[in-house]
Amino acid sequence: MPEINDTTILLVDDEPVIALAQKAALERHGYRVLLAHDGEGAVASVQGDPAPDLVLMDLHLGDGMDGYEAARRVLERRELPVVYLTAHEERAGAGEAGPVPSYGYVLKGSGDAVLMQTIRLALGLHAERTALREQRELLDRERARTEEGERRYRSLFEAMHDGICLHELIRDPSGAAVDYRILDVNGRYESITGIPRAKAVGSLASGMYGTGTPPFFDTYLRVAEGGVPVTFEAYFPPMDKHFAISVFSPARDRFATVFQDITERRRAEEALRLSEERHRRLFETSAQGIVYQAADDSIQMANPAAERILGMSADQLTGKTSLDPAWRAVREDGSDLPGSEHPSMVAMRTGKPVGPSVMGVHSPLKRGVTWISVTATPMFRPGEDRPCEVYAIFDDITERRARETEKRSDAARLEGLLRINQYEAGSVKELLDYALDEVIRLTDSRIGYIYRYDDALREFTLNTWSAEVMPQCSVVGAPTVYQLDKTGIWGEAVRQGRPIVINDFRKPDPLKKGLPEGHVPLERFLTIPVHSGGRIVAVTGVANKADEYTDTDVVQLRLMMEAVWKLVQKKEAEDRVCALLAEKELLLRETHHRIKNNLGVVFNLLSLQSCMREDDPVREVLDGAAARVRGMSLLYDKLYRPGEVHGTGLGSWLPSLVGEMVGVFAATPPIRTELDIEDFPVHERAVSPIGIIVNELVTNSVKYAFPGRTDRLVRLKARLSGGMARLEYSDNGPGLPENHGAEGSKGFGMLLVGMLAEQLGGAMSVERDGGTAIVISFPA
Repeated sequence: MPEINDTTILLVDDEPVIALAQKAALERHGYRVLLAHDGEGAVASVQGDPAPDLVLMDLHLGDGMDGYEAARRVLERRELPVVYLTAHEERAGAGEAGPVPSYGYVLKGSGDAVLMQTIRLALGLHAERTALREQRELLDRERARTEEGERRYRSLFEAMHDGICLHELIRDPSGAAVDYRILDVNGRYESITGIPRAKAVGSLASGMYGTGTPPFFDTYLRVAEGGVPVTFEAYFPPMDKHFAISVFSPARDRFATVFQDITERRRAEEALRLSEERHRRLFETSAQGIVYQAADDSIQMANPAAERILGMSADQLTGKTSLDPAWRAVREDGSDLPGSEHPSMVAMRTGKPVGPSVMGVHSPLKRGVTWISVTATPMFRPGEDRPCEVYAIFDDITERRARETEKRSDAARLEGLLRINQYEAGSVKELLDYALDEVIRLTDSRIGYIYRYDDALREFTLNTWSAEVMPQCSVVGAPTVYQLDKTGIWGEAVRQGRPIVINDFRKPDPLKKGLPEGHVPLERFLTIPVHSGGRIVAVTGVANKADEYTDTDVVQLRLMMEAVWKLVQKKEAEDRVCALLAEKELLLRETHHRIKNNLGVVFNLLSLQSCMREDDPVREVLDGAAARVRGMSLLYDKLYRPGEVHGTGLGSWLPSLVGEMVGVFAATPPIRTELDIEDFPVHERAVSPIGIIVNELVTNSVKYAFPGRTDRLVRLKARLSGGMARLEYSDNGPGLPENHGAEGSKGFGMLLVGMLAEQLGGAMSVERDGGTAIVISFPA
């Protein structure tokens, strides 16, 4: 409520005398007073300066608007306490029931005390109402701000690209934190974790994530208790994801996590790291030299291979350019290559790859020329069409170029080896004689020799001298065998185990022992040891080349003789094999002849003995034995006939064997055969038992099935099924009696067949199905 001396009252009354009297009374009590005599003046005064703090409104304002209308218009413009003045008592008792609310009615003539008291009450009430309204407005504004903040917070909470999760610590009865509960999550939490909000909110972290212990609990506990925010990155195995997590504490025992799924970023970073690591390893371990050169052609980086090839360290290379006078480059023809024409400079200038180009480099710290094959590739920044850098990759081809100079020698050596391979030598000596001619041609020599060396005896044996030596040599009684200890310079190839080269034989040498009188004069000399199986087996020497012998001559001669000695060994092995085969063939021929004669002698002895016996049982036994020997002789002759090779397949020998066995028995009419024999292999040990079985069965048919018959037929089938061989033999005779089975037969022939079947690992059986068949089954 304003102080009295600060309070301005608008007095509205159409009676000037009364208005002045009331004005004077109000001013006596310390109020400032504004006068208005009608409603329009009241409305205008409210909008003036100073503005009134209270309005005393006469209800009757003459012919114009009344006090109620004037109060309404005043209140439309400004909220003020209005006290009505009235001469009618009934109005004063009406209180606030009038058409326009007021702060009271005062009867004119009630006295100053009543008026002043009413004014003070009205001002106090208005002040209270104003304060209450302002508080209500303030509360409304705060509520609106709170609701707006909540709305914005929720909107931000839900709209954030990051996942957000609010938590509170869970403590045990002792007060120790043991877990944390999820209070709220945003939508992004659901999409990142795949856990629905309804499932997450209210759950304990230890159970929600299936980790047993709450994830990252120690870190979260420090933030919730200490209030210091933390940001970290971590891998979460249950989800196989990487997260970037920020943690802060809005209140004691509460914390919030804001997190991002950085799995793809981490994978990209890891892929980039691996790519960079691979590049670094490739750069550092590459056998090719690699250098990066800036736009000004200066070397920025060089790998170890570049250092090795160019003979300089990385520090020495860094900063150098193609124009550096310390570098001197040459073209393939040996002419100078200007720096502006270096591949890297051309690539930088044209923006196009250059190479591979061959150039020679005279390194300041490396003797001689290093030949390299260079490819230069320009590199560009995005959006730029001028190279910012060039990387050059190069190989050291110095040795390759050196090898290229040896190609003709290699070609000559290969052509010589081809001729040696194609040469049909009758002996090892002829082969070495021919090889020596090729060696002399290969090294452009005039004379040469090959000595074989015996390491155990430590002696050389001459194989051959070249053809030109003999007409020039007049040494009397020249030996062909030399002891190592008695040889001169040419024996050093064995003593030192390495090639010996002398390009001026006239110069004295402590290793020389001189040449015998009449020896061919030597000008230049090269000799090498020939190794085989880790030991020296020969020495080869050439001499009197027009030019000096070089390392290339040494290499070519060594390679030639190594290849020749393989041919020598092959020839010697072939000769030994041929000799052994001839010896074996002679031995086998003699053995076969003796065995066949012995079987013939046994057969004839049994046949003679049979002719001398008159009793039929003995003759029958002797004839049976003779037939078996005859069958074995046929079998042996068939399978082991000299000069013939038979396989173990039944089809290759059994049909003809049966034919020859049947042909042994002179019969009229002759015995026919029906053979159905599959050609399947049998073990070599099974051949003889099978032949004896077939011989026994044919012999039995001749003895017991055919007497008195004009149609004589034997059948033999052979099949292989499931790993079992089946021989089925039958004839067109009367067959065996019903009570005569394979097991009950007492004849020696059938007993022998059964025993042989068991020897084969099988069995013999008798089948009667439209006749009698003897079946032998055994594993093939």
